[in-house]
Amino acid sequence: MTIGLVVLVGLLVGLLAYVFLYHKNKRRKRLLEKQIKEEQFSHDMKQKALSGRLKQSNQKLQETLKKIEDQKAGQKTTENIISYNAFDERYEAFRQSQICIEIFDAVNNLHDNIRNTLKTNADVTEYKAFALSLSQTTQLTKTVENFFPNLYSTLKTQYVALDRKEWLHCCLYMLQLDKMSICVLLQEPYYSCRRCILKLEKAFDCRQGLSAFIIEQAKSC
Repeated sequence: MTIGLVVLVGLLVGLLAYVFLYHKNKRRKRLLEKQIKEEQFSHDMKQKALSGRLKQSNQKLQETLKKIEDQKAGQKTTENIISYNAFDERYEAFRQSQICIEIFDAVNNLHDNIRNTLKTNADVTEYKAFALSLSQTTQLTKTVENFFPNLYSTLKTQYVALDRKEWLHCCLYMLQLDKMSICVLLQEPYYSCRRCILKLEKAFDCRQGLSAFIIEQAKSC
C-alpha cells in the first residue's frame, strides 16, 4: 500500500513537471516567435527606409546628371550657333568677293541671253563668251583657299586622287551653281561635267549632293 502510494505520487509529480515544462517551453517558443516577428518587422522597416533613401538619392543623382547634360547640350548648341554664324558670315563674304561676283554676273547674263532653259544637249561652245578665263579660274581657287584654308586638304584626305580640275569643280559647286552653268563656264559638254561630278560624289560618298557636302566640309575649315 505504501509502495503503491509512493509510485502514484511519483507519477503525479512527474506528470506535473512535464506539464509545467511543456507550458514553459510553449510560452518560450511564443515569445521567441514574437521576438523574431518584431525583429523581422524592424528589419523590413529599416530596409524600406533605406530603399526610400536610396531611391531618393538616386533620383537626385539622375536630376543632377540631367542638369549637367542639359548644360552641356546648351553649351554645345551655343557653340554650334556661334560656329554657324561665324561660317555664315565668312561664306557670305566669300560670295561677295570680286571673282564670285564676276561668276554670278556671267551666269545671270547667260540665262538672260537664253530664252529657254539651257538643255543638257546644248553645244556649250556657242556660249563661249560666258566662259571663265584661266586667270579667273585661278583667282577662284585662290579665293576659296583664302576663305577656307583647309578645305582642299580636307577633301584630299577623303579622296587622295583629287586633281586640280576636280578641285575647280568643287570650288564652283561652293557657289551652288547649276550643272549647265558650270558646263558653260568651263566649256565642258554636259556628259563630261556630269561624269566628273558623279565621280566626286562617289568618292566623297555625299548622298545629299556635292554642293551641300562641300559647304558642310567648309564649315570646319
